[in-house]
Amino acid sequence: MTFIVPIKTVSALNVREHWAVRARRVKSERNAVYVSALAARATLNLNGAPRLAVDLPVTVTLTRISHRKLDGHDNLAASMKGCVDEVAALLGLKSDDDDRVTWVYRQSGEGRGVFGVRVSIEPRGT
Repeated sequence: MTFIVPIKTVSALNVREHWAVRARRVKSERNAVYVSALAARATLNLNGAPRLAVDLPVTVTLTRISHRKLDGHDNLAASMKGCVDEVAALLGLKSDDDDRVTWVYRQSGEGRGVFGVRVSIEPRGT
């Protein structure tokens, strides 16, 4: 399953913002992931909390789409923390620190003015 979240990510390690501004940004990012998963016709199990109907273990690849690459692996991961948290919630996990999910971070330069995060969820081979 693959879908694109139309957001412009920023490195939370380098941005200086008030805590309330950060909270609104992260909430907006998480909402965008949820809506994008629905728009991509991702199958959700709506019994109780919304969950992606995916069998674990999986590999989740998050590709940051922007004409400008972030330096270092820590800035890349930090820029997509809101996305990671919402994908983990949609997988029915209590946190993103679960051995059944492997998180992979990538970057892609796809031209000026194009921003987003491509989320790919694939079964993990054992």
